Amino acid sequence: MLAFCTERDVPVDEGPRNSTRRKIPRRMDDFVVSSVGKNDTIELSPERSVMDHWKVNVYLPVMDAVISGFKRRFQNLPFAKAIDTFVELDIEGAKEFVNHYDKHSMKVNIDMLQAEVNVIKNLLRNREK
Repeated sequence: MLAFCTERDVPVDEGPRNSTRRKIPRRMDDFVVSSVGKNDTIELSPERSVMDHWKVNVYLPVMDAVISGFKRRFQNLPFAKAIDTFVELDIEGAKEFVNHYDKHSMKVNIDMLQAEVNVIKNLLRNREK
């Protein structure tokens, strides 16, 4: 990061200095803290480098936001996997998908669905020959 900024004449200072120092408790080391008070930056202690400043104030908050977005977007991943297995004509793996429509007034007969899937599989196998 430092080399990248130096090559492009980007000033790399330690960021803004607060009039009062805030210390983050040790138990918070494993967490991304996006705000510690009235300012949104975390004060660098003398032991921390400029790289630590960029890591804590830019990289970690961005990664935290990305991961949170993925968790929200894919919170229903088992259902998506069930749809995928249904498309692959695997009824056993698609139980969650089939049961979802069975509950919502579609009255799915599992035996009939399995028979239809077997017919489709045979049709596809014969078409490949």
